Amino acid sequence: PTIIEDNCFIGARSEVVEGVIVGEGSVIAMGVFITQSTKIVNRATGEISYGKI
Repeated sequence: PTIIEDNCFIGARSEVVEGVIVGEGSVIAMGVFITQSTKIVNRATGEISYGKI
């Protein structure tokens, strides 16, 4: 399942596919396509994750 937690902003025409977890307070820009294999980089820490924002 796709999980979208509280206080998130998902921009227009963005797509979040099955299995992705969007954590509380996340911001997804306009037109983004996110899958379980999309590389996510935390800009504050440099940490890389897949499937969880």
